[in-house]
Amino acid sequence: MSIARTTSQAAPKSAPRRALTRRFGAAALLAAAALVSVTSAQARPDLRQLTCAKAQDMVRQNGHVVFTTSNTTYSLFVSNRSYCDPREVLRVQYGPTKDVAQCPVAYECVEPLFRPGELFERR
Repeated sequence: MSIARTTSQAAPKSAPRRALTRRFGAAALLAAAALVSVTSAQARPDLRQLTCAKAQDMVRQNGHVVFTTSNTTYSLFVSNRSYCDPREVLRVQYGPTKDVAQCPVAYECVEPLFRPGELFERR
C-alpha cells in the first residue's frame, strides 16, 4: 500500500535549492534598486551637462524644472511668478552649465526679507 501526500504536506526544499532561491531574490532586489536609481537620475536633468541656452530653453518650455546642480544638490528653476507662493518674489538664479560657469538660467522664488516699502517706512 502506498502513501500519497496531501497538498498540505509539501516536500521540504533541499538546502541547495533554498540557497539558490535566496541568491535569486537578492539579485532581483539589487536589480530593482539599480533601476530605481537610474530612473530617478533621468527624472532630474543635470545642469552641468547642458549648455546655457538649452537649460534656459527647458525652463521656458516647461515653466519650471528641478535641475541637479552638483553631486549633492538640486534646485528649482522657474520661468515666472505663477510657480511661487503669493508672498515670494523672483530673483535671477545662476547655475553651472557646460559652457558658462554662472549661467543666468531662470528665476528662483524667494521670500523677501522686507516687504516693499517696509524698510524705510515712517511710523
